[in-house]
Amino acid sequence: MRIVFSLVVGAALLAGTASANAGAAAEMAPADSASVGDKSYGAGDTLRVGAGSSQTVRFADGTSLSVAGPAELDFVQIDSSGRRLMLRSGTIANAAVGGMAMEIQTPASASMVLQNASGMARVSGGNVTFRKLGGEYAQVWTGGALRPLSGTWSNAAAAPAAPPVVRTAPPAVRAARAPVVRAAAPAVRSAASGDTRADRIAQLEAEVARLRAELGNARAAGYTGRPAKYLELGGQTIAYRPGDDFLVEKTDGGGAKLTYDGDDFGIVTVGRDTNLFLWLGDSVEFDSSGRVVNFTGISHLYDSLSTFFMWDNPIENSSDVSISRPHIR
Repeated sequence: MRIVFSLVVGAALLAGTASANAGAAAEMAPADSASVGDKSYGAGDTLRVGAGSSQTVRFADGTSLSVAGPAELDFVQIDSSGRRLMLRSGTIANAAVGGMAMEIQTPASASMVLQNASGMARVSGGNVTFRKLGGEYAQVWTGGALRPLSGTWSNAAAAPAAPPVVRTAPPAVRAARAPVVRAAAPAVRSAASGDTRADRIAQLEAEVARLRAELGNARAAGYTGRPAKYLELGGQTIAYRPGDDFLVEKTDGGGAKLTYDGDDFGIVTVGRDTNLFLWLGDSVEFDSSGRVVNFTGISHLYDSLSTFFMWDNPIENSSDVSISRPHIR
């Protein structure tokens, strides 16, 4: 175990500087040698094996290496303190190492350390592979650390794996709904008026808008909430139209005055018996009981349906339509 520790420290120091340390190692320990057939190899020598060939490197203690070509193997350190070899390319198919520890270095700064064990080493381009074939002690030196080797190690496997390509299903694309195109209905003209259906609808919508406006104005007057323009004075219901054409004034005593301010004529209906017609500037004034106290227009009187006496006298002059003579109609 002491020898192995020495080799591990050396692995960190000698990686890439094999030649400089070989001489120092030779001074520290007795020289050792390896042989390939009849040829001996010492520290600083290189073994080259051609393609398709194989060579066996043997050491005095029985350690052997089976090198398969094409291969290039440097002998970095060979002495009694340990053995270091640099496999620059090719394959050591079987490194059967005895009691003296052996470090097999590679250009990729990764080493395999064996003692009383056998292993395989391969360098192909930048890829390095180590495999323990059997025995006791087998470790890998890489990244400044020593780790046990129990099976196969590769720098390709040790490198950070590329993130997996996650293929997500594309989001469901809903077919765009075709816009609803509503074909305009053919214009149907009334045989009687010549108006189209669209014209009639527009007229009705305008009439609805006008009626809503009248209702709003009536409610804004503040006298009643009925859906028309009214005054209620002393229990008497007074209607006026067009409501927008009248000016409404409250008078002293709780009465009211209506003044026509339109461009045609206005009508004020008192109860069910009287219609008052007003021209521009005409007015009618009521007291708090709903009775007419002042009027500048023209009146049209109706007798109640319950009237016992019926008159058939024609209206001959303006006095006959005076509110002072309601029995004349």
